[in-house]
Parts: sequence; C-alpha cells; structure tokens
Amino acid sequence: MEKLVLIGDSIRMGYDKYVKEALRGVAEVYYPEENCRFAEYVLRYAHEWKNQGSWPSDADLVHFYTNEGTEAMAARYCPSFARSWIFPPRK
Repeated sequence: MEKLVLIGDSIRMGYDKYVKEALRGVAEVYYPEENCRFAEYVLRYAHEWKNQGSWPSDADLVHFYTNEGTEAMAARYCPSFARSWIFPPRK
C-alpha cells in the first residue's frame, strides 16, 4: 500500500482526516498533528516530526502545501525569480 504524507498549514488540518478516510484501503495517510504553519517552519521541524513517528521514513509521496509556502520559498531562495513571477513589476 502506498504511503502518503500531508504537510501543511491550518487549511491542511481541515482536510487531512477526509483524505485519510477517502484513501482507506488505497494508501496509508500520515500527517503531523500540529499546524505546519509556513515554509520555513516546515524546513525547521520536518525531520523532528518524522523522527517522532508522524510518518514512516519510506513514504511514497509527500504533499506539501502552506498558504504562503511557494511564495516564501521562492522569495527567500530565488529572489530574482520571485520578483518576476510572484511580484511582477508595477507599470
């Protein structure tokens, strides 16, 4: 059976149990009990959640969603790309 990990903010907390129920018998669904908040928070704590048993080390798929995750990662690690993609110049 496939192993799926859901990582996300409060929005994920609203659907994680429904995903687990919908995929019963198809995939094992794991997620941290806490709100994963924003991208940098996830980067800081993901290894701890895994080590605490929130999900197995052999997960097949990790679904990562935070409301500001993509934008935050791009702005921090690819600022020139973020400026052109997320924050287009004003005319």
